[in-house]
Amino acid sequence: MSDRGTTIIEPGSSDAPLQVESFGRRYRRSRPWAVRSLTFAIPESTITALVGPNGAGKSTLIRACLGFERPTEGRILVHGVDPQLDPAGAIASIGYVAQAPG
Repeated sequence: MSDRGTTIIEPGSSDAPLQVESFGRRYRRSRPWAVRSLTFAIPESTITALVGPNGAGKSTLIRACLGFERPTEGRILVHGVDPQLDPAGAIASIGYVAQAPG
């Protein structure tokens, strides 16, 4: 599948270094979801930007990819590694530049 020259890999493919499958994060049961039902795969050798308005869940997603946030539902794999089980393994293969120091 292609969108403007970018190859999109279906989640579950071993060719995708970053796989997000039905990811959802909710901080409290009484609060709305920060992110819900997010599924995508990023192809190898690409540069990807995550953009959106404040409160869209960008930081929540990035923190989950690094293993700093636990998904409420779904899973994330970074080069086949679950960041919740091996945060150091996931961080070792992610390049991340924050807008402001954390």
